Amino acid sequence: MLLWATGFAAQLPRSAAGAEWYGDANEASINDSDPSDLPDWFTIRVNALYLNRRPNPSNIVLTESATGNTLLNTSDTDPSWAGGTEVDFLLSLSETAQFEFDWFSVDDWFDRNPVNFSGITVDEVPFPVTFASVSVSSRIRNMEFNLREKFADKLTLLAGFRYVEFLDAQGVHYRNAPFGNDEVITTQVANRMYGVQFGAEYDFWKTDKWEIDAWAKVGVYGNSVSNSTGIISTVPGNASNIRAQ
Repeated sequence: MLLWATGFAAQLPRSAAGAEWYGDANEASINDSDPSDLPDWFTIRVNALYLNRRPNPSNIVLTESATGNTLLNTSDTDPSWAGGTEVDFLLSLSETAQFEFDWFSVDDWFDRNPVNFSGITVDEVPFPVTFASVSVSSRIRNMEFNLREKFADKLTLLAGFRYVEFLDAQGVHYRNAPFGNDEVITTQVANRMYGVQFGAEYDFWKTDKWEIDAWAKVGVYGNSVSNSTGIISTVPGNASNIRAQ
């Protein structure tokens, strides 16, 4: 699985493009100093994300019994691009140091490939198939806590803690409409990664309203993985509901 975005990409990239809103507050709200002479106390940035999910690798889902030809494959699905939201909160600790909380989520990756047949015999289920489909859906959520230190006019280094949750589900549906036989198989996988990270950010160009920067983050992450598979069947003689975790 590979995620990528417009702009400069890191391990779990966010987009440098899209709508961004800045809300700055400073200490002028609690004293009589000239606001232009005071540093920003905090900054809130809201970004629109556009991330790409590559197609699934090849995995045969449906095979014709007579010829052995592949009729349906997981690579036939392509979730492609999906939009999400990122919220980045920066709290100034000193003239050069900041605390950062960053959160983003993309929940809308989905694709489904349906195919109609005329009662073809297949290897995967014990009845002729008139309809079959394969689908995939995914979501990613990210949360970070970083300490940032500006070491030069354009260079900022950071270190912190990161949590990433990636959920992926694949579904297969077989049907014989005249006989009312259906079988639905769903497999769900969850990866929950957490650990420490280090990174750097470099500002190439910046004005009051626009900026171009590049950043990279690396770290050591533990991965807590879970998997569940469920089968719902209306085929006579088969169990109607099976679930394994």
